[in-house]
Amino acid sequence: MGKIIDNSISKQEKQLTNPIIGLNPDNKLTSYKTNIIADSTHKQDIITTIPFLPDDFEGHLENKTNTPTVTEPDLPATEDDMEPSKTISIYEPNLTLPDNSLWIVHKDTDKNYIIETDPRFTQRKKWLSSDYMLNRLKVDPNHIQKRLGDGYYEQQLIREQIIGLTGHRYLHGYRSDLEQYQALMDAGIRFANDYGIVPGVELSAEQMKALTSDIVLLVKKTINVDGQSMDVLVPQVYVVNRPQLGSDGALIAGENVFIKGDELNSNGLINAKNDILLEGHNVTNKGTIYGDRVAINAENDITNYGKLIGDKLVYLSADNDINLLSSTRTQTRGRNLTTNIDQSSIIQVNNGNIVIDAGRDITTKAGWIINNGETGNTWLQAGHDIKFNTAEIEEKLEFRVKKDYRKTDEKSVVGTEISAINNVMLMAGNDINAKTVDIVAGNHLGLQADNDITLGSSTERFELDEFHKSKKKGFLNKSTTTTHTQIDNTSQKGSELYGDSVSINAGNNLTVTGSQVIGTHNVALEAGKAINIDAVEASYYRKHETKTKKSGLMGSGGIGFTVGKEKENLKQTDTEQAFVGSVVGSTNGNVTLQAGKDLNIKGSDVIAQQNIKLQGENVNIEALDAKTTYKEEYSYEKSGLTVALTGTAADMYEAAKA
Repeated sequence: MGKIIDNSISKQEKQLTNPIIGLNPDNKLTSYKTNIIADSTHKQDIITTIPFLPDDFEGHLENKTNTPTVTEPDLPATEDDMEPSKTISIYEPNLTLPDNSLWIVHKDTDKNYIIETDPRFTQRKKWLSSDYMLNRLKVDPNHIQKRLGDGYYEQQLIREQIIGLTGHRYLHGYRSDLEQYQALMDAGIRFANDYGIVPGVELSAEQMKALTSDIVLLVKKTINVDGQSMDVLVPQVYVVNRPQLGSDGALIAGENVFIKGDELNSNGLINAKNDILLEGHNVTNKGTIYGDRVAINAENDITNYGKLIGDKLVYLSADNDINLLSSTRTQTRGRNLTTNIDQSSIIQVNNGNIVIDAGRDITTKAGWIINNGETGNTWLQAGHDIKFNTAEIEEKLEFRVKKDYRKTDEKSVVGTEISAINNVMLMAGNDINAKTVDIVAGNHLGLQADNDITLGSSTERFELDEFHKSKKKGFLNKSTTTTHTQIDNTSQKGSELYGDSVSINAGNNLTVTGSQVIGTHNVALEAGKAINIDAVEASYYRKHETKTKKSGLMGSGGIGFTVGKEKENLKQTDTEQAFVGSVVGSTNGNVTLQAGKDLNIKGSDVIAQQNIKLQGENVNIEALDAKTTYKEEYSYEKSGLTVALTGTAADMYEAAKA
């Protein structure tokens, strides 16, 4: 769990008599926009029993009647001297070694890192790593402590820290993990050079006071490898922020917090040392709720746009729907447009269980569910459907200089990510529909639906339209060249499911399209009717056209010249229809696909280290071939008067050349 290093100026406490919370005339309970900190909550007359919660959960919420207090900073004597208090926040990186097929743990090798991403799952792509920082700091990676992980793993650590600190996948101004990591390292390099910081050393309080921007530094952490301690270097994010709760939302804090009302809406921070219990007809959270154990009960719906963090438990129960939604924000400037994730829905437990139980549907949109507990379980259960949806992000740019222009439009998607060190279980009374979902379970991953299960992909698109015109003038001639390039590419971002073991069971049909289901040990897919392991189409289109016009005095070859016009056109068109296949595989165990009716495998791979079992009334295996076409068109025209030297004079000239 993250800890806050607060370097703000000294504070004083005042006693308040107003209550922390209350009902407005419409019987809707909304946290007031004030900074209120209480040692405990007021006593409540009604405590509702929550199924599956520990027996002692409700006991913590009784007999709490302490007076609330507010904490506010002293202000400087004059307005000219006023400086906002500064807080440097860090979130402790996850140091638990992974135990699933996505990662390879190197315990005794000459590699510079302990954890390596299996290259089979990353298409052997090289990822930006802390080597970049070490090289800029002129430190030889071979003569320092090992890093915890490779570039892919480091970027995951950065992502987890930023989400834990801000509730967003990216800090303000960034659109990708690569861009963000490099910028934070660049800022860290500048700070390290200015203040003599060497890799492995954590910043002191005095050094933190000097921070003016967010940075990443490599710090030394101790991990446990086969019962032995080992020091490694881990990227640590330092976020510089300034308190905003006073204007943006309320702060409710106590030993235990219990809130009951009709419509519950929270935009601020609810913080409890022990337990938090919220009950209402509808409960909506856009802020942060953090406690040892967090439970929300709704007679109708629960909607979360913010962070729900529990050290030991996060429990959500709604009679109808549970919605875990991330929001987007679109900004325009002139012809340019950018749509990014504005706020991410995050549910996180550090060492315990996550239970999400909806009477009707569970719907996620680009959300995060993170369970760091080694023995904790993650459980999603819906009476009807479980739906994993995506958020669409876009960057549209246009540059113009006179008649030259370059226009790009890039559309991509962000899906839901579920990460757990132990077990993950999804159960639906009807369907499970997943688009671009990533689920990683360190132990068992199970999906079960009474009707259909669909694991699918989302289409991403890149378009470019670029035009340039150039002119040249010479002695008695001139030329104009134009180039026009158009690109329209579509790609697929599939779902990825990883577990030590994986079982997927559909009462009706099970479909995997352009996605991966991978287990370290046994992988079993079963359907009452059909199993379809299918590919999805991607496309590539590029057209490039060059036109050249010349006029005036031109060479004609040999002895002579031409006065006239010349046109030359070249058009090249390249298209490709490709397929992104699915992969169902096990790195160390067996793979079983068992269908009550048809088993169809089209343009996809089924791979196992040991045995593969395919069973169905009809088993169909079909290959798909990519199609590529290339077309080139060329035209040339020339007109005018040509003057050439012929006869005896020409013969004498050619003889002289020889």
